[in-house]
Amino acid sequence: MKTSNGLEFRIIGEFDEGNPSMVNKSLLFDYINKGIVQYSGFVNDIKPQIAKSDCIVLPSYREGMPRVILEALAMAKPVVTTDVAGCRQTVEHGINGYLVKDRDVQSLVHGIRQIMALNEKQLLKMGQKWREMAIKHFNSKKISMELYEIVSQVYFCA
Repeated sequence: MKTSNGLEFRIIGEFDEGNPSMVNKSLLFDYINKGIVQYSGFVNDIKPQIAKSDCIVLPSYREGMPRVILEALAMAKPVVTTDVAGCRQTVEHGINGYLVKDRDVQSLVHGIRQIMALNEKQLLKMGQKWREMAIKHFNSKKISMELYEIVSQVYFCA
């Protein structure tokens, strides 16, 4: 179901019951029942979900290197995420997405509105910047060579 302004919100992934910052389950199910969000739960293949999205939003409080952001990067989708470690290393604010304050609903809304204000050409350009970043920084050959260098230094220096 789309909102009155044409937005569709999808939440994908399982509940992390042991995580104290997990979204309130009853509030989420209230939003689902009202048709405000769609909830898919766990999915084996995230690619189709990302492919039909204009943007990926990850309002994280803390991360390592978020896999969903890397997947969005590989599929040339702009991202709205929080300015926390891990997330901030992947987003160049205004270039390939938007960084927002963590735990700040108004900042998150502002970031989503910035994406909504972009036309299709601008969205594609922003997504392409993502893709260029993926190729430049997360290329498997480059990572393999860097790992080889590290292992070689450790092995031959020991």
